[in-house]
Amino acid sequence: MRLQSLTGARDVCDCWVDSSITPLVIAGWPETVKYYPADLRQQGSEIIRTWASYSLVQCYLQTGQIPFRTLLINGMVLGPDGCAMSSSLGNVIEPIEVIEKYGADALRQALLNASVGSDFTFNWKDVKYSYSFMQKLWNACRFAKQHLTYYRRGKRKPKLYWLTREYSAYFKDLQNP
Repeated sequence: MRLQSLTGARDVCDCWVDSSITPLVIAGWPETVKYYPADLRQQGSEIIRTWASYSLVQCYLQTGQIPFRTLLINGMVLGPDGCAMSSSLGNVIEPIEVIEKYGADALRQALLNASVGSDFTFNWKDVKYSYSFMQKLWNACRFAKQHLTYYRRGKRKPKLYWLTREYSAYFKDLQNP
């Protein structure tokens, strides 16, 4: 094939050009702009140069205002081997796989071990621990519910009155430090 016979695509657009104004589009721009600027923009550390920078510039040029007040930079979830997840490395963990086996709550709790802004190595042990914890919490709630089912405030004291009294005192202390 000769080089002269190749023609470049004419309808290609840099995706960062239009994705950089998502804060405006979400706010209803160009017709009506509500809830702009946003309070928070959350994104990964690997795309600060592109998405965050382009958003700041593009939105400022369109409106004269910065698009968000706070930028929350989260880390990446790494594969169990500590490397960035990649199908070529074979270390990708599909969320649906975890959810089907342990449930969404166990996955959410396991991921809460991550520090904001830092990369986080996925660990099956954390998911299994979270699943076990959720099971214990669920069983405790079911146990309490069967003893509190017929409780009506002011009518009669539940069998676990001492527990509700302790929780009430605890939460009052939290509300009034």
